[in-house]
Amino acid sequence: MTAFDYGMMRDTALELLTEFGSKVTLTRVDAGDPNDWQSSGGTQSVYEVTVAILPVSAGKADNFDLKFDTNFVIQQARFGYMAVQMKRISGTGADRIQPQPTDIINVNGEELVVIGSRDLNPAGTPVYYSFAAKA
Repeated sequence: MTAFDYGMMRDTALELLTEFGSKVTLTRVDAGDPNDWQSSGGTQSVYEVTVAILPVSAGKADNFDLKFDTNFVIQQARFGYMAVQMKRISGTGADRIQPQPTDIINVNGEELVVIGSRDLNPAGTPVYYSFAAKA
């Protein structure tokens, strides 16, 4: 019996995201070391990545353990899946990053600020990232 190929599942996830999603940019701003008074400030890295934005539902909010005071439309919440395969198009950041709070996803001119993410990472092989963001 051969071992399960999680890399193939990652490739399948990319195929599905490519078919049903779109290319977007993910921007991470690193504020730099606040204790380094000689620092020239933070750096910005921009990535091209494929995402699929999903309809909003309470189940998705529960998945991220998010609590909203009112309905999702008023909160302008967005949920989605992001491919782990990405291309750094500017900056000096890592070649691949997991979305984290304060990262900015630009989807068709709309800027979404990430408020949480989770990875599907069986056996140490990242397959995709699920994320929550606010407009």
